[in-house]
Amino acid sequence: MTLADFWRAGALGVLQGLTEFLPVSSDGHLTVFQVVFGGVGNFLAMDVVVHGGTLLSMVVFFRKDIFRMFTGLFQREGSGVLERRRFFLIVLCTLVTAVVGFGLKSRVEEMSTSLVAAGMGFLLTAAILLWGESNGKRPDAGRITVGNAPLWHAVALGLFQGLAVWPGLSRSACTIGLALVLGWAWGEAGRFSFLMAMPAIAGAFVLMLREFSTLPLGPAVVSFFVSFLVGLVALRLLMTFLASRRLWPFALYTLGLGVWCLFRGHH
Repeated sequence: MTLADFWRAGALGVLQGLTEFLPVSSDGHLTVFQVVFGGVGNFLAMDVVVHGGTLLSMVVFFRKDIFRMFTGLFQREGSGVLERRRFFLIVLCTLVTAVVGFGLKSRVEEMSTSLVAAGMGFLLTAAILLWGESNGKRPDAGRITVGNAPLWHAVALGLFQGLAVWPGLSRSACTIGLALVLGWAWGEAGRFSFLMAMPAIAGAFVLMLREFSTLPLGPAVVSFFVSFLVGLVALRLLMTFLASRRLWPFALYTLGLGVWCLFRGHH
């Protein structure tokens, strides 16, 4: 291991911590990272490590929501009814995501290092963000919450989350954008998006644990803690943007990055 390995590991942690939660696609940025900077040891194994760091930051950031939901499962009245419904919708989303994600994963894995594929995903991410923001600002927007959302909303959100295995297509942009189009309140869309992401990210993390045997320990520790700390900051930043009902800055960013990827990929 060299100093450069630690530098790349830290950069990878920052990249994952920011892009896992901001609606700009972490997988797409990891594709760009590999092309521009090269790998860090076993890249797949390091990818597992940084996802573990951001998963922990989600648990810490939404710890009150998670605690409320699981304690609500054992309450027959009051908030228990709402929390049981939240839990059921998340389970339904997760099942749909698993079916769609596993079905597509083997087909898109070979595109994980393709700048052209990532560029197409970034452009679609920008379109979904603008679509979601424009619909989220309608006069009749924001009337849907977990308490009154129809079941097909959970199916649609799970489907969009599964489609986000495509590099450059942001998971959070897909789910938050679609929720806004469906009429969800901004804050509710953000919280539900990340709560429904936890089982999917945790499942992917467990499935890839076998890669840990090839890890360089020092850079792995750096990547894990950096992605965890930066992830906390990114979550707070995104929730602030949702409170102000703005997604267009992320749309402009992914639009520009998508154009760059397509140009670089064809030259």
